[in-house]
Amino acid sequence: MKTTRTRMGFTLIELLVVIAIIAILAAILFPVFAQARVAAKKTAAISNARQLIMGHMMYANDNDDIVTPRVRIGFGPTAGGDPSAAVTWESMIRSYVKSNEILMSSEDGRPRYTTPYGTYRRSWAVAGNAFKGIQAGVNQQVDCGNGIGVLQFLNRESNSLSSYPEPVATIGLVELRQRHRTTANYFGAREWACESWSRNTRRDSQPPGNLILSEWGDIAYKYAESAVFAMMDGHVITKKGIDKTSTGAMSGAEFKGYERRAGAWDLNGEASPNYTAGQSCLDAFPYPPTGSNRDCRIPGEQ
Repeated sequence: MKTTRTRMGFTLIELLVVIAIIAILAAILFPVFAQARVAAKKTAAISNARQLIMGHMMYANDNDDIVTPRVRIGFGPTAGGDPSAAVTWESMIRSYVKSNEILMSSEDGRPRYTTPYGTYRRSWAVAGNAFKGIQAGVNQQVDCGNGIGVLQFLNRESNSLSSYPEPVATIGLVELRQRHRTTANYFGAREWACESWSRNTRRDSQPPGNLILSEWGDIAYKYAESAVFAMMDGHVITKKGIDKTSTGAMSGAEFKGYERRAGAWDLNGEASPNYTAGQSCLDAFPYPPTGSNRDCRIPGEQ
């Protein structure tokens, strides 16, 4: 008796159905995976921002309530003072945060730079009108260029923690992108000092043609169009950039209690909607302002 053997397999229609189901699942899950990846990076950025702002607070607690200056240039006694290269705020809180890694964002693709304090890149900046202090020793200067001027023989006092009228609403730290430099000794160059603070809340992709720093944006809105902000009471928030320029481009985020203006320098952007859109001004002079020039006010400041 002959037995007929039947070969089992999938028909073409069955294969197409399976492939279609896989494609549908992939279309559903891939965005979910992407969102999870963004959420994980945002969580890491929030954690780093919190550690950095707490480092500033611990520094202030050990220094008569005074927060770090933005930058210190050749300041102190001849023996044992700061080097001629600018010592910026992250070097002053290093003993509290004990890591260069938290200074670097996973979304910051620039190379690391060699400094006397290790190899790293700085993905964060302090708000200029929350950290006003700049100290420069005799015959020390840093020329920030682009209309910002020369930081020399300056000794502007830093704020105290108790000087902020509304610390819960006052921006202290932002995720900012220094422009990529190829300078051999970037740490000793002027840009390292001048790019240690933020001047506004505009995003880092502004139209070319005007490089005045008080009108230019640097803040990284990298987490589903949101950016990370550490406030002066120690808490950290994310805020979506929604304001737009007159051309319709997303420009940045605005914060209640902040002025919408081009900056303390205010060279030519005050009247332009493209330079005031998305700007909660974080700017402050590196020296006590005089005449019509003035720092941008923080929330609650008169």
